[in-house]
Amino acid sequence: MSPDAWTSQFGMQRPILGILSISYGSIMEILFIPCLLAMLDKDLWRLSCYKIMFSVGIVDMLALAMNSISTGVLAYEGAVFCTHPVFIYLAGMCGLGLWCCSCLMNIMLLYTNVAHGVNNLMIMCGTFVFYGYICYVLCKANKTGKSSRIHIQSYQILYQSVAICFINQVSSSVYVVMNFVTVPEWLIVVAQLMWQLDHGTRTF
Repeated sequence: MSPDAWTSQFGMQRPILGILSISYGSIMEILFIPCLLAMLDKDLWRLSCYKIMFSVGIVDMLALAMNSISTGVLAYEGAVFCTHPVFIYLAGMCGLGLWCCSCLMNIMLLYTNVAHGVNNLMIMCGTFVFYGYICYVLCKANKTGKSSRIHIQSYQILYQSVAICFINQVSSSVYVVMNFVTVPEWLIVVAQLMWQLDHGTRTF
């Protein structure tokens, strides 16, 4: 059948979700530009964590093009796989690769300051361990009476990290569960939105 026939017979248009996804992705792409440019400051660029964050930012921008903008266009159209099989297949491969890359780079970032299911399980379990350890270290530093300025900066970093980690955790958990049981459509939409948020929230 023609692409239009596949869409009309099997597709379901979601114009609101499509417009929201396209708008979110476009706004986040624009916000990423000044964030990445700020990281290129020579004083910051000397620190390895900023080099990793810059790389994560590039990955996030590419991922937003896949999981927000292109997905939003397909949702607005109501496309199914056979509507645009080559594009959807390539976009899906890129999206999966960028998701795995982002997760691994986040773990690298934690250390400095393989299949899809294995990747998600590692992130789902590993984040609890890593952030639990960070909380322990900060609480221990608090008891030893370090300077308040260091405390404030440490806790700000922790709160930011936990917020990003929570979004990553929910998204990973839903995608892991989806491999084993049938989940309702609203939960799939929540997982998709969390995946979009995971790549967009680092601009803040």
